[in-house]
Amino acid sequence: MYLFHILNFSSKVTVKQRQNFGTVEFFWSSFSCLLFLIGASVLAGYLGCTNFNSYICRSRLAADICGFSSAILYLVDAYNLRSHRPNWHSAPPPNR
Repeated sequence: MYLFHILNFSSKVTVKQRQNFGTVEFFWSSFSCLLFLIGASVLAGYLGCTNFNSYICRSRLAADICGFSSAILYLVDAYNLRSHRPNWHSAPPPNR
């Protein structure tokens, strides 16, 4: 998904497909944020280090920081893509 975003894939498709791709990209960012947040939280809960003198504890801490950072970045991306989220609660336009 991120590779399609970098390659500007959405500008190479029609308007309807661009809106669909934006919706998929919004859901991808939201889901990825949730997964990284859960993973980093679980890793922080089971870190099991009292001091960070060993390489294993420092590498686990670095992985946890990277997980939380990735969750924040995906959250920012989802916030920027919020205009592409579907609006399921709106009423259909009246027929005239």
